[in-house]
Amino acid sequence: YNAHIGERRYEGATYHYTLTLLSGAVLHCRLPHEQGYAVGSAVRVFFTTTHALVYFCDDMAVGQAMPVVAVAH
Repeated sequence: YNAHIGERRYEGATYHYTLTLLSGAVLHCRLPHEQGYAVGSAVRVFFTTTHALVYFCDDMAVGQAMPVVAVAH
């Protein structure tokens, strides 16, 4: 595990989570309501997607990445 659930807010179709990584950094993510994790749960955070996303620097496209957050027990 590399994070803990700090806060969870139900938003209808999704939950908004505040995660604290082991480094102390805070990460916000939104997951489908079917993926309900309890506050205080230890979770593994990783990045995944089904397609490449363009990223920008100084308003110019500079490459592609796959920066979508996923959470698992």
